[in-house]
Amino acid sequence: KPTADFLWCYIGSVVVSERVKALFDALKVASVRFCPVSLRKVGTRSAKLPSPIPSTGEPEHIINEVRVRISPKSAPRYYEMVILAKSKPPPGATPTEVCSICGAKTLDWSKRRPIMLASMWTGDDIFLVDTTGYILVTDKLRKHLERLCPTNVEFKEPPPEGLIGAIKSM
Repeated sequence: KPTADFLWCYIGSVVVSERVKALFDALKVASVRFCPVSLRKVGTRSAKLPSPIPSTGEPEHIINEVRVRISPKSAPRYYEMVILAKSKPPPGATPTEVCSICGAKTLDWSKRRPIMLASMWTGDDIFLVDTTGYILVTDKLRKHLERLCPTNVEFKEPPPEGLIGAIKSM
């Protein structure tokens, strides 16, 4: 079972522990929502035990026949943190095409500069940098998170281009 406060699924996606969720809830951070997750596989090692199979062979009967190995009360609770806010587009991220059906934008990636400038900030304490999937936090939120001493997360100093603060997976 995981013990870290931050679990990194892929860029722009993060699963957090109950104590991180509680901090965001206490601070009333408006630009995030939390969804409970059921952890199925954590880490890189494969399971050593065979999958449980009900006597009937029907997958839906597993609920009635196979006992739970870890009590839900003892397993740590984790939540996917869905970040709703994003920055304004970075320099050069002007769409070259827009799909008439779904509205998806096509960019000329050679012209887009993957940076965060102060002028791109929309006022949220946590947000995704548009077109990148990078998660950024303000200094105000970073200080609250650092007091929590979270695990499996690193805060970087802002580079001179104007980043506000960054959460980066380790």
